[in-house]
Amino acid sequence: MALQQTLTKPFVVEPLKGHTHTVIFLHRLPAGTAPTALRTKVLSAKRTQDGQTLRLQFPTVRWVFPHAKLHLDDAEGEGGHPIMDGPNAKHWANLTPEDCAAAGLELGPSAPYVAQLVLQEAQKAGGLDRVVLCGQGETALAAHDTLDRLRKTMGAYAPESAMHAFVEEQMRLHAEDEDKDKDEDEPESQPQPWKLAGCVGMHPDNDQAPRDQRDYGLICSLGGSNPYSAKNSNSFSNDLIRNTPHEFIRGGYTETSALWGGQRIDDFAAFLASRAGAAKQKALEDRKRVQQKHAEEYRLNKQREAEHRQKILRQIEDQEAERRLREERERERRFHAEQAELERKAFARKQPPTYAAVVSKAGRNNKPVNSRVYVNPHRIGIDNDVHDPSEDPDESD
Repeated sequence: MALQQTLTKPFVVEPLKGHTHTVIFLHRLPAGTAPTALRTKVLSAKRTQDGQTLRLQFPTVRWVFPHAKLHLDDAEGEGGHPIMDGPNAKHWANLTPEDCAAAGLELGPSAPYVAQLVLQEAQKAGGLDRVVLCGQGETALAAHDTLDRLRKTMGAYAPESAMHAFVEEQMRLHAEDEDKDKDEDEPESQPQPWKLAGCVGMHPDNDQAPRDQRDYGLICSLGGSNPYSAKNSNSFSNDLIRNTPHEFIRGGYTETSALWGGQRIDDFAAFLASRAGAAKQKALEDRKRVQQKHAEEYRLNKQREAEHRQKILRQIEDQEAERRLREERERERRFHAEQAELERKAFARKQPPTYAAVVSKAGRNNKPVNSRVYVNPHRIGIDNDVHDPSEDPDESD
């Protein structure tokens, strides 16, 4: 976890139900990381590509994140500056008695820090084969080195301690008693090999041959030792490293989004599922199938919503086009009506006035009417000459 000048107990994320395995991840966050920010930065809070956190995918796993020791630069003397990075900073060693007491380490500074944590978590989980030890970059090397120091730490506990009883039980479980007289009728029980549930090292893409991977490959190529023997410390360490399943993950550090922690998280989840048992793998596959089904339903719903939205938009566009067409037709109708009215008025102004109009106008102006001048020439069948009684011959003659 975060670098600390005075260590405290590891940051622990308890399992959601039961407790079958423990993951110890050696984070090394800056010293100024706020305690509230640790919950979002630890491995258990990272999400795989399906959007679920590792803690939800593995509800029976206990997550332990020990804090790293913040040392001062020896080259700077007593007033040196804190070392945050670099191969010379031993963040998991050189602890003070106060650090060990605060972190709950029973053996104190005489035994490796991480090795004591591994044994403590193995006691809680029920065996070394239920502990997964992980690291990233330099902390991955520290996790790998812990396997080499585990046997010496197991023999350092006092006989009256509870950890000593657990170690003795593990010895009997894994040891092969060569002096015991075996009954021919009794089936021979095969002892269990010494191993952890797994050891994971995360490295950048450009580190093609990290030291932990080279050491693991070299030890696996040697062979020839008894994988069940714990009498020789060196042989025990080699067998423990050889029998422990290793996973080396390169790259994938970039978080694609808030819902995906990168490819390395998917790779780690696949490895942890394989180590947690076939039931966990089957549950993970079933969960993925359900998630894929939900994702397909979500996609279809989105597709139907998009089609419905497009249909509504087309209807709105058609209604708008029809409205514009009606308005255009109404404008044309009004235009033609106005034009017809203007033509009618113009034609009426060009016509000569009628007799009734002239008589009406003369009556208003008190003027005599000359019927010969104002008779409408368009009246068909009527003589334009008006009969004048004064021109009739005199009947008396």
